[in-house]
Amino acid sequence: MTDQPQPTHPALEPSAPHLVLAPAWVDPTTQALYVHRDLVEVRRDWAVKEYVGPPRVDQTFGDTGSWASYVLLYGSPDQTLATWNAHGLHAVLDYHDLDRKPGRCAWIARRPFVVGPEWAAWSAFANGAAISQRQAVERLEDLADDIVEPAAADLMSLLRVLRANVKASAETALRPDGSTSISWSQDKQLTKAGNATELPGSLKLALPVLKGQSERWEVGCRLRVSVDDQAHLTLRLALVNPDRVLERVYAEEVAVAAKLLDSYALLRAGD
Repeated sequence: MTDQPQPTHPALEPSAPHLVLAPAWVDPTTQALYVHRDLVEVRRDWAVKEYVGPPRVDQTFGDTGSWASYVLLYGSPDQTLATWNAHGLHAVLDYHDLDRKPGRCAWIARRPFVVGPEWAAWSAFANGAAISQRQAVERLEDLADDIVEPAAADLMSLLRVLRANVKASAETALRPDGSTSISWSQDKQLTKAGNATELPGSLKLALPVLKGQSERWEVGCRLRVSVDDQAHLTLRLALVNPDRVLERVYAEEVAVAAKLLDSYALLRAGD
């Protein structure tokens, strides 16, 4: 009998496996372990499909409208936790969903409540501390654009009088309406005419409170004057109820956010 190569025929089902090799085999008697070693890499890792992990984002916005637009674009009402407090607006876009399926809580959007430069400047200046007449005049001149009452012309006239009498001795008298009458004397002898003026008991300011906010808020500023040991004028300025003003500003920002995120729950978080 002659060994002749046997003809091969295609399988009826080419996709059906004809030989299946286990990756490892254990001898049932000796417990010897045999592992195939002929695995050769023929395609690089992730060559078929690039792996993209879940998002990890911490995005900050400068105004409430931009923050709300971002939440609406990428969030969903059933998997977004939106909160606010004195520090600002905060949203977790991949929070646990309503079916209690846990989320990663790694996709964050923030709108911090940061005071603007005008509010910061007046808070530092009008803090209730006594300052010299010269310092007060120079700072009021720098911040004059934020003062709406007294009128600009009256304010400039008042500042000119104050500047002209920086080195003069002064005497003050508090009037029933809260204003202060001041008289100066270069030789420390009080004069009654030509060298006297009145300071208002308060100033009315119009300030943008938060960065990214164009609206100006009306804020009162108390003005008190006194004479130091050298008979020179000192002034004390203090904002009227600044915390209440901030609360009103925060409340308006939250109302705007709640209106924009109509289908989302906006919760009050602790400070």
